[in-house]
Amino acid sequence: MVARDSDLRNHPEVLAYLEFSSVPTVTADLARSNWADGGHRAWWAISTIQDTWPRRYAEDGTYVVEPGAGKQFCVLDPEFYVDRGLPFMRFSGGDVNNRLIAAHLYAGHGIRHAFCRYVLVIEDDVEPNLTDGVKLPGFEGEYEDTVLHPPKTGTVTFSWRMIQNMDLSVSDYLYDGTTGSNFGSHHPYGPKFPIGKPITIEQELDVDAAQPKGRVWVDGVLVGTRDIVTDIDIEDLFLNIYHGGTRKSKKPIHYRLAAACIATSYIGVPKEIRGDSITFPSTRSGDVPRWRTGLPVGRWAELPGTSLSKLDVPSGNIDAWCGLAAVDQDSSPVALWVSAVGGGHSDSNDNGVYGIDLLSDAPAWYVMCPPSTKADRVSAAESGPGNPAVPYAHDGKPNSCHTYWSLVWSPQRGRIFRPFSSALWYGAQGSHCMDGFDPVNNRWDRAGTWADCPGAGTQALVACDPSTGDIYYGSTGGGISKWTQATNVWAAFKVTGNAFGTAGSHGGVIDAKRNRLVRAGLTSNGDRISEIPYIDLATGQSARGSTGISASPIAQRTIVHDSRNDDYYLTDSVNVYKIAPDTFAGVPQDPLPVRAKNGAHSRFAYFAALGGIAYYPSFADNIWFMATE
Repeated sequence: MVARDSDLRNHPEVLAYLEFSSVPTVTADLARSNWADGGHRAWWAISTIQDTWPRRYAEDGTYVVEPGAGKQFCVLDPEFYVDRGLPFMRFSGGDVNNRLIAAHLYAGHGIRHAFCRYVLVIEDDVEPNLTDGVKLPGFEGEYEDTVLHPPKTGTVTFSWRMIQNMDLSVSDYLYDGTTGSNFGSHHPYGPKFPIGKPITIEQELDVDAAQPKGRVWVDGVLVGTRDIVTDIDIEDLFLNIYHGGTRKSKKPIHYRLAAACIATSYIGVPKEIRGDSITFPSTRSGDVPRWRTGLPVGRWAELPGTSLSKLDVPSGNIDAWCGLAAVDQDSSPVALWVSAVGGGHSDSNDNGVYGIDLLSDAPAWYVMCPPSTKADRVSAAESGPGNPAVPYAHDGKPNSCHTYWSLVWSPQRGRIFRPFSSALWYGAQGSHCMDGFDPVNNRWDRAGTWADCPGAGTQALVACDPSTGDIYYGSTGGGISKWTQATNVWAAFKVTGNAFGTAGSHGGVIDAKRNRLVRAGLTSNGDRISEIPYIDLATGQSARGSTGISASPIAQRTIVHDSRNDDYYLTDSVNVYKIAPDTFAGVPQDPLPVRAKNGAHSRFAYFAALGGIAYYPSFADNIWFMATE
């Protein structure tokens, strides 16, 4: 995650970034992407501005009247705005010029697989059926420049841009090896462009992949794929808005652009406009709550008044082998702990969602989403032993279950996910249905929104990669599966070697710094934490590190990563160990202040926003906290 979208320009997977905050910034970002040092055509399209438009722009964005100077910038009359922290450039045209903007954000040398993204606002002077259609930005590999030997591979050129149809529906406009050069082909994607509101468009193109080579996302949702016949390198994101056909608009029209980016991995909707501001009923005095001030490092401190028992909630929501989802955002900041659809089996059919804001000066649980009414809840008769799994109550909310480690936060999707359910109320069946909870609007997504998980094992390992939002699942006797959040697809994850052992029974964590999945010890050939197994997520290679811990673990184990201080912390529901990620050397810490009831599971969690570990022993107890810095 990044604090601001523009910080992506420093991300190792980002090839080029364009911030629309001022004339000098736009000019510099476009020029910076022109990697051929003048060998390529200029970053602006020569036909964008007429010679007769007399504007020469200064560094501060002002201009002087000078005939023939129009080519000094890529739009006419730029204006700059900030919407929720995201800079936009507004520009006009249409009645005097077909091209409202045309500029090239170059991808780099030899790029065959990339993603491009931009944010667009269509203003309210763009009326439906006003135009034949408006071509919008997108990838191209045309190499129209006059360089004698352009550094490219392949011969079949392409231009794959989006288009705003007459009825404002979203389509694309493709020239490739099947279309010729006269007219491109259209492919519809379903959504319509809103008027006056930002919409995020993202395209992926893999030149060397099997068909379909292209995919399209609208506001972070995959809306379709595209066959593209080409063999040429991806040249650039062509930032072109072209009023359709050969006719000019009957009147001036206005558009805004923001946050143009090219990367080697999925980019997503800019953080500033996701609408992911979580509201809390509690009082905060600042980014650091009063209770956190002055706590000694490495010592457990009890937080009074933080027992879920203060709400009218069954104890099984916590005590019945249940965990919590840690919504942790250091940059926002957010430190929200969530109990969702806990209970299950014969313990509780309360499927409510309850949260506690740990950044509050006096944290207390509150209702985020009330449970189904008793009439709508799943009955013991319809879900008893021998009956099929009933994953949803009659109002559509998920049925309660033992949640173990299954509740995870995917920041890129803005969702708390339960990828599957095991030990459902009442007969302890399992279900592969994946459910997502939106903590901004405090509601569950409709059943079927997310792809079914390949497994539904009891006490399965579940871990979410904070850098990608992807989720990994592993169960006893089974392998590892990966859910890719950008595509909403589950697939088997190939693991090389046998060092990781069986995947279930204990927790795991993604170490985003080292790109590895780490498990809380071993169960094969004896339960032990003398070794820590892990998988390199780039290669699938499994390995182990020796901790030097000879003590036998006592109960269910959980491992977390203190990302700010770069340490692992492992608990066996009684003891706590700090483990160095590079050497795996383990050092005993103060034990848990109270033994975890039916296992700690994900009730032992690290919060970067607080600089420490929160621990919830049981329903009747208060939450405890250990500062790690």
